Order: sequence, then C-alpha cells, then structure tokens
Amino acid sequence: MKKKCIVGTWANIRNAWMLEHQPEFYRHLEESGELIRYLDSFQDSYEIQAVRLADKLAAERGITPELAESNFSRWVIGTIKIQEDVTKELTRRICR
Repeated sequence: MKKKCIVGTWANIRNAWMLEHQPEFYRHLEESGELIRYLDSFQDSYEIQAVRLADKLAAERGITPELAESNFSRWVIGTIKIQEDVTKELTRRICR
C-alpha cells in the first residue's frame, strides 16, 4: 500500500495523478529519494500560478478592495468563485 504524501494541495493532486497515470515515474522518484523534492518544487510553482491566476481573474471581474468596502457580499461571492475557478483550472493543468 502506498503511503499518502502530504506536501500541499497542488502537490497532492499531482501525487495522486502520477500514482494513477505515471506509476513508473512515481516509483523512480520514490526509489531515488527525489519524490518529496519534486512535489515540493511542484507545489511552489503552482502556488505562484494560483496567485497570478487569482489576481488576473479578480482584475477581469472587478473583485477589488473597493468592492469589499462598498458591497461586501458581492466581493465574498466573487472571491469564492475565483478560488473555485483557480482550483478547477490548475487541477486541469496538473492532470493532463
């Protein structure tokens, strides 16, 4: 039974995808002692992408600090939707 590797959201998605779709590559990383380093680097890269994408979507959708002050409920709903969209898009990228 494979142990679950916990590094972060994006790395965990990649880890699960590799186990299912690239088991030889996963085993190679695990046996060479590089799995955690690989997943750490992957997590760092996708954290940066997540922030950039969230900022881009917020700008496109007008989800600004000013909106938070003038219409907090709209800002909250917009922010939640952005996070959902970021998660969906980055998961799609990771699992291809």
